[in-house]
Amino acid sequence: MEIAVITKSRAQSILYEYADSFFDRKKKVLIPCNTCESVPLTYQMLKIPFEMVDADPGTMSLSLDLAEERLSRRREDYQGLHYVGNYGIWQDALTERLRSIKAAYGIRLIFDKCLCIPPEDVTAGSLYADLEVYSTGGRKCVDLQGGGFGITAADSLFQWRSRSFEADADDYKRMKSIMQNTPEQWRQCAHLRWLENRPLEDREQYFSELREKRKSVIAHKRSLNRIYSEIIPEEFQVGEYANDWRFQVRLGNRDEVLGLIFENGLFASNHYRAWGNGAFTDAVFPVAERIRRQILNLFNDFYFSEEQAVQAAEIVREKGKPCINAQ
Repeated sequence: MEIAVITKSRAQSILYEYADSFFDRKKKVLIPCNTCESVPLTYQMLKIPFEMVDADPGTMSLSLDLAEERLSRRREDYQGLHYVGNYGIWQDALTERLRSIKAAYGIRLIFDKCLCIPPEDVTAGSLYADLEVYSTGGRKCVDLQGGGFGITAADSLFQWRSRSFEADADDYKRMKSIMQNTPEQWRQCAHLRWLENRPLEDREQYFSELREKRKSVIAHKRSLNRIYSEIIPEEFQVGEYANDWRFQVRLGNRDEVLGLIFENGLFASNHYRAWGNGAFTDAVFPVAERIRRQILNLFNDFYFSEEQAVQAAEIVREKGKPCINAQ
């Protein structure tokens, strides 16, 4: 299959254009409950119905078991599956599972890899999703402070609706404030111009910079991940497969340790919240909520030095407590 590579100023713009081009306004798209708010807000903006799915305790992203259960019971209600590789987690078995679900139910598949390390050669490999999308925005694996690209079938481009529009800085701040402070009021974002959609100025230069920085990013991540894995007790570590975007640990006292890290002039982050209990839906997502309470993300990008990584790792080792019934 011949593939096409689409570039934009934001990866979310590519998702917007794909959804606008290939999804109708009647059937639903299954999406994860614990993802960046821009995902459900994009579907809201396009008036495409969506349904959230709880997380899988292993991948910490959308549960494919739950998604397939819904598809098998009410296939006629759904048109697509938007799978997010949460926190860069990638397992080879996932490829086959997604391919199988797509074929079995005849749905469109978006594989959102915005938190995964982009491939060295974007044209290599086989395409098994209708769209794979990567981001190089701020705080992503390869941080170029903007930009993103999508990989899709070349013969689908004749249906692609390309757009160009600017975001409003005040609207973007308003959207972020709503989602961080009063997410139950998410419908107020419907008319906000928070999304930017522009072509990249120099596509060739973009991919040249991506390839070059990718090498140093991987080396730096390996260095910090080695520090974390050597200092932090193994019982706290999620596993090597989960450490591409951040180094993840699972703690019974996550909030306490996170507070101590900040008190020492360092920083770390929580896992994505679950957008339930009135935020996008009244549904409750117990697995995603439990994951959020337990997971601490330690930084392994260029905003964090080896010295800082040692300090953060020692705090986790000295003050961390194991989870009971982690999964």
